[in-house]
Amino acid sequence: MSDTTVLIVPGLRDHVPAHWQSLLQAKLPKVRSVPPLEHEKLSLAARV
Repeated sequence: MSDTTVLIVPGLRDHVPAHWQSLLQAKLPKVRSVPPLEHEKLSLAARV
């Protein structure tokens, strides 16, 4: 078994529960998603 964790970095759109990324994260144990940014924090510095 691998200790690898898959990190999903979503785009700038709102989080959608039925999106493939959300479904993949719910189905697999080692998948994590970066939380969506707030609209006033859509900058490179906020993302980093």
